[in-house]
Amino acid sequence: MENNTAIFERERGRLFGLAYRMLGSVADAEDVLQEVCLRWLQQDSDTIANPAGWLLTVVTRECIDWQRSARRRREHYVGVWLPEPLLESFHGTIDGPQAVTELADNLTFAFLHLLEKLNPLERAVLLLRQAFDWPFNDIAATLGKTEAHCRQLFKRAQQKIGGDIAMTRPDTNADRLLMQFMQTCISGDFSGLLNCLHEDLIAYSDGGGKVRSLLRPIAGSERVARFLRRIIQPRANLTVVPRLINGEPGLLAFENGRPVAALIFAFREQKLWRLYSIRNPDKLTGALFGEQPGEQ
Repeated sequence: MENNTAIFERERGRLFGLAYRMLGSVADAEDVLQEVCLRWLQQDSDTIANPAGWLLTVVTRECIDWQRSARRRREHYVGVWLPEPLLESFHGTIDGPQAVTELADNLTFAFLHLLEKLNPLERAVLLLRQAFDWPFNDIAATLGKTEAHCRQLFKRAQQKIGGDIAMTRPDTNADRLLMQFMQTCISGDFSGLLNCLHEDLIAYSDGGGKVRSLLRPIAGSERVARFLRRIIQPRANLTVVPRLINGEPGLLAFENGRPVAALIFAFREQKLWRLYSIRNPDKLTGALFGEQPGEQ
């Protein structure tokens, strides 16, 4: 029979996947898992009929509390708050590569950003139902709500993001499109760059008030094109490394070996539809961002 530690490690990937989607932060998700693990190790697992269900329930409740606190803190956040990028190496923590592919629609950065429109309960219901395929009676028991209330929360969440959710799915040609896009940027061909941009393009930048960045999103192909030319043009001591970020091709920028930005590109209809620039140094930490270009 498995001991408590073995059970938790077996479920860790699924628990991390839920916590990351709920919180939009790798660091916060890991903190929640550490707290839940400590609580789990104090339980008598022989008295718990469904350990996996118990763990998912506790993680969900912890994340709802963290979300409520985080929303209050973000009222004072300088500029746009964006989720923390999930790099390719973290995907091994989410039930293996096959599960990453199967859940790619709700791992994309655009999807996580869209979830910010939802309150913590709506977010929990949507994820448990859509990403984890939980029945409404189990969701109701987890949240301490009636099944009818959970159905209402799910419907409300769908209404808030339903019109945009199809656009958050990853483009199967993203690798090729990113290469073409980068070549056009570097060439300095402004008209060619405009042809690569979707008419509904929006660019977001998160500096957290700690580094220079856009304080508000910018929209429109010409405005974003001028912004892109400033941030992507080659310059001394800057190295750009391609990496898979949230299941889609992205770029990590290093200046003098120090990570300064993560760029995530969402392509739709063969054109750049969303650009996310993460420059807040608090979101560019850890061993994965500390890798020097060429050491990977």
